[in-house]
Formats: sequence, C-alpha cells, structure tokens
Amino acid sequence: SNVFLLLAGKAVLQGSRYMIDYPPKPIAYPALRYSERSFIYAENAHNFGIRGRGVIDGNGDTFIYLSLKDVSMSRGSTAWGRENPRPDYFPFERRPFTIHFVQSRQIDVREVTIRNTPMVAQQYLACQDLTVEGVTVDSLQNPNIDALDVVSCRNVRIANCDLSSS
Repeated sequence: SNVFLLLAGKAVLQGSRYMIDYPPKPIAYPALRYSERSFIYAENAHNFGIRGRGVIDGNGDTFIYLSLKDVSMSRGSTAWGRENPRPDYFPFERRPFTIHFVQSRQIDVREVTIRNTPMVAQQYLACQDLTVEGVTVDSLQNPNIDALDVVSCRNVRIANCDLSSS
C-alpha cells in the first residue's frame, strides 16, 4: 500500500525467464483461478499503482522457447495435472500474469507500455476505484493473452489506451 512504481521513459523492467522466479501465490478470492504466478502482484493493497513512460517486458517469448525443450510437457504428459494437448507452449493456466491486482483499491496505472507478456498483461480482480489511462499493451507472441481483464471490480475508468494482444 501507498507505493507507486515509477518507470522513466527509457526504463525497462523485465520479467525473469525462469518459472521458479514466479512463486505461486494462492489467491483468497474464489473466482478465476488461472495462474497463481505473477510478475507484479498486489492483494489487499490500497493507494498504489504504476506510472511513467517506461516499459514492462514480461519476457513472454521465453516461455514458448523453454516449453519446446521441457520434457515434462511432451505430448501425453500429465505434468500439469492433465494431458497437455499442445506441447509447443506452456498452458495459459500456468504462465505468469504480468500485472495482477486482487481485492485492492485506489489503483492508478498510467502511461506505461506492457509488452511481450507470458499470459494476461493486466488483470484486476475484485478491485475498486481503478484508473487505467494511457497504457499501451503490445503482446502478440503467445496464444491466449488478454491485454486487460477487469473482473468483479467497481468504479473503474479506462481511457486512452492502445491494446494489442492475441
């Protein structure tokens, strides 16, 4: 709470290429339990956000490349709890969110660029008083990527965004 991540114009905050660097964080909110992993995560926080003209790079293309070499993901494997029908990528349920805020309030995300995301670029779950303005999402390298998910939120303002995802 009460923290703002400020990214200067030429700054690039890059996600890790290693899944182990995204420890699972079980979410208390009982809806939409996809991945429990996130690059930038907050739960039950208030008065915070991300600002600036810098870039958040989720390093998403790494997850496609690594999965091609991951023996546990070969066709017929049950490593994820069920057979993986597409061994050429990590199932979206396991790839980390880039930004994931849960049951939080007074959130302000402005002017940043989010690119190359492993899964959903931004998900806001059960939040209130949320502003997303001037944000660019450029993420076409992975299947099943949403640029912006707003789920069970109140008092939301989204304006002047350029969102491109697959």
